[in-house]
Amino acid sequence: MTGAGEDDEKWSIFGGSGDSEELVAEGTELYTRGKYADALNKFNAALQADPASPTAWLNKGGTLAVLGKYEEAHTAFDEALKLDPGNTLVLRNKGITEIYLGRVEDAILSFDRALEIDPTDVTALLNRGIALVKTGRHEEGVRCFDRVLDMDFRNTIAWVQKGKALAIMGRAREAIELFEKALALNPANAEAWLHKGLALATMDQKDQALTAYDRALEISPRLLPGMTSKGILLIKMGDYEGALRVMDEAIALDPGDPNAWFGKGVALKILGRYDEALASFDRALAINPSDASVFQGKGDIYVLSGRYKEALESYVKARELDPSLAGPLQGAIDRCIAFVQFNMNQWRDQGLFLLSQDEPVEAIRYFDRVLEVEPEEADILLRRSEALSALGRQDESLAGLDRLVQLNPKDTGTWLKRTLVLVGLGRAEDAAVALDGAVRDHPEIRDGRLSEAYTRAGDAMTTAGNYEGALSAYDNALGMAPANPPALVGKGRALAMLDRPVEAASVFDRALQLEPENPDIWVRKGIVLDIMGRFNEAIHSYEHALTLKPRDANAWFNLGITLLNQSEFEEAVKAFDQVLEVDPRNAEAYYNRGVAFLGLKKYEKSLMSFNKAVEIDDMVPEFWHSKGCVHGILRDFNEAMRDIDKAIALNPKFAMAWRSRGLFLQFLGKLSDAVASYERSLALEFDPDTEKMKEEIKAKM
Repeated sequence: MTGAGEDDEKWSIFGGSGDSEELVAEGTELYTRGKYADALNKFNAALQADPASPTAWLNKGGTLAVLGKYEEAHTAFDEALKLDPGNTLVLRNKGITEIYLGRVEDAILSFDRALEIDPTDVTALLNRGIALVKTGRHEEGVRCFDRVLDMDFRNTIAWVQKGKALAIMGRAREAIELFEKALALNPANAEAWLHKGLALATMDQKDQALTAYDRALEISPRLLPGMTSKGILLIKMGDYEGALRVMDEAIALDPGDPNAWFGKGVALKILGRYDEALASFDRALAINPSDASVFQGKGDIYVLSGRYKEALESYVKARELDPSLAGPLQGAIDRCIAFVQFNMNQWRDQGLFLLSQDEPVEAIRYFDRVLEVEPEEADILLRRSEALSALGRQDESLAGLDRLVQLNPKDTGTWLKRTLVLVGLGRAEDAAVALDGAVRDHPEIRDGRLSEAYTRAGDAMTTAGNYEGALSAYDNALGMAPANPPALVGKGRALAMLDRPVEAASVFDRALQLEPENPDIWVRKGIVLDIMGRFNEAIHSYEHALTLKPRDANAWFNLGITLLNQSEFEEAVKAFDQVLEVDPRNAEAYYNRGVAFLGLKKYEKSLMSFNKAVEIDDMVPEFWHSKGCVHGILRDFNEAMRDIDKAIALNPKFAMAWRSRGLFLQFLGKLSDAVASYERSLALEFDPDTEKMKEEIKAKM
């Protein structure tokens, strides 16, 4: 082989000898005919016959290299060298293989070994120069080419390679002279014409460069570098459509050429066909992801399209791949940063304003624009979740908050917001489990906001009737913030509902130590004292609440209930009157006032209160039952029956209503029906008095 990287290079192979001579000869003949796979089979067969044949190993390596199997070729050359360490042909081919494998320093060592054995090995010397130029040692490479030319003045490859090295060194005029010497020796040298064109282009001699490219392509129509170089030159000359045609021809010839896709993208960009240009650049990057020029081209298109964030990313990537672009790109990068920051601030402010004006749909639109630029902007993710919650889109809101806790699992404010959304979805238990996990993974985040999150989850579980779960949540809240009155109140409520009033009262006392002026806590303490039968203390709690808030309907109502429990009916009526003065539509207050009047045997007033209760809320069976009972006391049994039947319709398992129905039917003389109603009552809830009444009727029947 005469020069790595040249289109017309040939790998050197020779005939063999000994027992495998015939097979090697057959393989060599197939190789010269271009039947490389068949040739490889022959060389493998020769090695089976004689594994110690260096010639067979050499020829196998040369054939593998032609097939592009450079690692296997390198192994074959190593095997040949084990058998014949001084074989310069093997050393030379090994070095060329190492150039293809990117192991250029190793290649130089291989060529040096060959030249130590034979200093006149022109091919080894030529390829050593090529390798040196690849490592940036241009002057040393040029000296190698000069030594080749001293030995072989007509070596056109050496003239071209020396010219290429001088062009890289910025000595284009001298390079052109060398390309012309190569062309004088061989006017049909396409590579010399190509590189002459490249050198002329660097000197801004566009017309002469175009002529050189055309001459190269006349000689070698499939010369891809010639096509792509011509296309780039046409772009510089303003012939964008012509450049596009040339690049398409190159792509048709080799769709895997990144330079062709890049050139096509540049032409399309200038023609204003930005989407197509981006697609071409992306194809180039799929082939060569490390091409800084392509990223720079993409950045230019994004700027022209007003997509400054993508432009910034592309320019930064180009600078990262090619630090020499840092200076030229700095201005573009600074402008992109300015535009991105300006737009982001505008979008953020507009979104926040719209959210404050109860326009969550429009707010989300602006928040989304910010997040396109900065997908991890925590404040905007949070605000967007708030907007989604305002629209009732709780699942989407939750997804945004989940993203936030992934970004910053220690942000307790986000955990609080997430808990509120889960509570809104009826998933308080899930919220508590998630909080448990956060605390387990990050014990240091135990603070007031996380305590509040546990409290809100506990409140939701209490409302849903999960008192044990609520109690656990409140305990977690208090473990983080012992001076948390809402958590103490919630815990007291849960304990009361779990029939643990003594503990509940103790918890309410702790809450009152923190907030002694809070009437709601005094009322809750009164309720559990009532449950415990400590009526006087309960009344004291309610009265203390009323000194703090005289028109507290809840305090008056519960005071009335406790007075009822003590059979202090007159005082109970007064308490319920106070409730109704504050809340005239309080059906429970009317109902309990009716009970108090009933205790005072003021049946008409009791009936009026019950009538008012069912007028406000006609879906409570107890209201209808009590109303029916008063009608019964007033001997209006038909009206009583209508009320009782209404109560049963609302609650067919209302045992007391069935008992009252039997009693009124008995008074109406409908004994069989009365017995049937008593039996329904007893089936629901056994009561000895009801059983006795039933048996007495049956005895009379």
